[in-house]
Amino acid sequence: MKVKAPGLLALIVIVAVLGQTFVTATGAKTMEELSESARIARLETQLESLRQDLKIPAYSAAIVKDQKVIWAKGFGYADVENKIPATEHTAYHLASLTKTFASTILMQLIQDGKVKLDDPVSKYGIVLESDGVIRVRHLFSHTSEGNPGERYSYNGNRFAELDKVIQRASGKSFAELLIANILDPLASKPYADIYRTDLVTKLRIYQSVGRANDGLPLVKLYGELYSKPMPADLVKLPLVAQIVEVLDNEDKTVPFTLTSNQGVRIFAIGEGQPGEMFDYGWIEDDKGSRVWEMKEPQTTHAGGAGKNRQVDVVITLPAGNYKLRYKSDDSHAFDHWNSLPPDINFWGIAVYKK
Repeated sequence: MKVKAPGLLALIVIVAVLGQTFVTATGAKTMEELSESARIARLETQLESLRQDLKIPAYSAAIVKDQKVIWAKGFGYADVENKIPATEHTAYHLASLTKTFASTILMQLIQDGKVKLDDPVSKYGIVLESDGVIRVRHLFSHTSEGNPGERYSYNGNRFAELDKVIQRASGKSFAELLIANILDPLASKPYADIYRTDLVTKLRIYQSVGRANDGLPLVKLYGELYSKPMPADLVKLPLVAQIVEVLDNEDKTVPFTLTSNQGVRIFAIGEGQPGEMFDYGWIEDDKGSRVWEMKEPQTTHAGGAGKNRQVDVVITLPAGNYKLRYKSDDSHAFDHWNSLPPDINFWGIAVYKK
């Protein structure tokens, strides 16, 4: 049986242990008299002992001094069944900690006048059994059961119904508002990267224990949160031809004609590994000869999984009739990623006039 490490409990435990470690004495010597390495060793021993006593599967701890991490370590197993040790990079299930984000976004909508706390939740398509009218404030405050407003009863499933309130009131998903209202404003600060790191770490754990399918929702969320649009300087150029949003096992062709010699900028993203490409594009002339092809040695990393490859080049084509081509294999395609998607929300090839 796989057991997930309870992150919140771990946090409470670590705080308690840290407090105990640095204010008590050991025999004739105080903690201040011990060397730093000895103090760290004692802390590690206490943390591991406490983890075993409380039967906690795993937790991770860190010490930060002057905004720098001076020590970090994992204890126990991130995956008990497969004996995968926890490290300082292990991702823990956030659980209800995400309610902080949801609450912030909902209160912003209330502040903007798009939602009222006294709105009946039925206004937002929410249907729940009740002895009275359930309002937004009742879901928000966990007082929606029984006669609404009279009794507190924590219910995470009912709180999750607020996602419908957010989406109907704003016309955007929770993920979109999370980016726009919380993550983007923090882009220059470390917090936005923390969540990205957690997603990536958890996905790698799933993949390492043969549970890649369980990680697919994380891949999709990663794309929704962190994918970027096409470069602004590129989309301003006149489009000649494009093949986009390519799915698995596709072989696509788009013809185009140039009436004179023309400098063109080719932008393409696909899948490859050293020496070969699996999802890639090329240009054929009217005789079927390839006049340009996306080859792995000329590509750069497109972000996300290492196999995401990108090319952005300028070439000159003589006047004539051409075919823009793109071919994909049976896995890892647009919005059907089996690993992290590229940084730019694009999978295919496009040709622009330069």
